[in-house]
Amino acid sequence: MPTIRTHDTAESVPAVFLRTVPPRTDAKAFMRQYAHRTGMMYCGDWPVLCFSSQDALTQFLRDASPCFIVNEGYGTNPALFEVASRFDKAFFEENRLAVFYIKATSGSVKYAVSALHKTETDVYILLKCGTPVIGTCDIAHWIAFVAVPRQIAGTGALVGIQFLSGPSLGIRRITKLTP
Repeated sequence: MPTIRTHDTAESVPAVFLRTVPPRTDAKAFMRQYAHRTGMMYCGDWPVLCFSSQDALTQFLRDASPCFIVNEGYGTNPALFEVASRFDKAFFEENRLAVFYIKATSGSVKYAVSALHKTETDVYILLKCGTPVIGTCDIAHWIAFVAVPRQIAGTGALVGIQFLSGPSLGIRRITKLTP
């Protein structure tokens, strides 16, 4: 797993961006509804679910199966369930796990975590986006898993995402073309 540096500590934090099969339903709406139904709060416009235990993550995967295909991989990528199973009890003793969905306008767009930034009440996962000069015309669907150390997020800090560079979720830049 790749590592990142946080703004507040020099510790490395794992992050996984898993390209998945397109969701069966509106994934952003599902994530928002799941957060409300389970009492999870999120900051910002894009729902970030932050799990504090392996049991809560496993329950999410069960509940997410009408929206996401959890038991089948996409191409050479592993299944959502397989990646989530890597986060065991020992992981949750020291971390919370932020999970969010990203829809990119091109399969060539790649996301990465640049850093974690802590405010008084929230933690932001700062994302950078790599876009090639020439991209593909397919839409890519990603589920991100980002470890947020408990020493930064405690047990109740809200976790959000913020883009530092590149196109944001599903928004294309429109340029006026003149002859």
